[in-house]
Amino acid sequence: MSSSGSAVDLLRVEIEQMKADGARRAELSLHACQRLFFDVGVRPTVANVREATATGSAGDIARDIEAFWQRLRQQGQCAVEGVPAPLQRRAGELVSGLYGAALAEARSTHATELARAEAAAQHAMARQWELENEVDALRRQCAEQGARLASGSLDAQRDEALHSVLAQYAEGEKAALSAQLQAAQADNGVLREQVAALQAELASRAVEYAAHLKDALASAEARVRPLLVELDSLRQRVAAADRETREAPRREFEWMQQLNQARMLAAQARQEVEQARAEAERLRQAALASRTDTGGDGRRESVPPALGHLVANLIRQGVLSRETVGPLGRALDAYIDAGMPCPQCTSDETDLAMVGQQVEFTCAACGHQSGVHATRALALVHFVGCDALVG
Repeated sequence: MSSSGSAVDLLRVEIEQMKADGARRAELSLHACQRLFFDVGVRPTVANVREATATGSAGDIARDIEAFWQRLRQQGQCAVEGVPAPLQRRAGELVSGLYGAALAEARSTHATELARAEAAAQHAMARQWELENEVDALRRQCAEQGARLASGSLDAQRDEALHSVLAQYAEGEKAALSAQLQAAQADNGVLREQVAALQAELASRAVEYAAHLKDALASAEARVRPLLVELDSLRQRVAAADRETREAPRREFEWMQQLNQARMLAAQARQEVEQARAEAERLRQAALASRTDTGGDGRRESVPPALGHLVANLIRQGVLSRETVGPLGRALDAYIDAGMPCPQCTSDETDLAMVGQQVEFTCAACGHQSGVHATRALALVHFVGCDALVG
């Protein structure tokens, strides 16, 4: 007798017991689907479920089978709440894999225990059949002995007593085998309860595993978030560096243009300074010559306005020294006035005072003074602080 055949026979016994307890068609079909799928290892169909339950129409049984599959799918699912959307599928696969491994282990254990119980039940049933055959053989022998010894009442009584003893022995063996069969069925029920408990424990552990997985994902996200922020900052820095690199040639070109322009302006300024110095030297020579001709006061020397303003500006800028402007005498006094910025405090409150025949520049804001000098040009040279320069 095969294992699947024993399971089907046991299923029929259980169905009959459930019918006796008043179970409905849906309950009978669900129990048959569970036993056929988990214990026998076959896919429930309308035919084999109808054969096991012997009740219900084809449409009703089809709906019961669909309900069984829906219930099985619901038990196989595990929602992992709080997990980011990209990890939902992976988390579900991990939990489903854990559930499948635990279910496979439970099935293996249940199959082993069921095979052991079925083997014990088969052994008990085989033993019962052997005893029944022996009892039948003894009965036949007793009947034959009774027929041969029908003439003797003593022999008949002895055979009847022997027949009674053998019948009692056979009934006792049959009762013992029935008790063993019931015990095996009870053990099978205990095994089913253990499988149900294992499934419940598996569901509980799956929930705990999902919670641990959620915590691990939250911790990983907390560790990764600063790295992502740093990565974004680095990307911004790299982008800024790329922009700086792209703009560097343009900035270098602009700098070179500014440098060339500054060089040109410096060359022009040097040229103007040289021209001014040359003109100042010319004026000095002219002043010396005029002083020789006029007695030395230089009052008859005249300076063109453009040249006078240029030399006055050069004195204010600190380019010309007293040795350069001294021979010019009072020729530049008409182009030098008060009100220019003070070289010490940059104030415009500069006063020009006459001390007898001499002049003096004074800053009313900081008190800076040029000292008393014969001409405005010499006083201005000392006031701006270029009296140490050589013209």
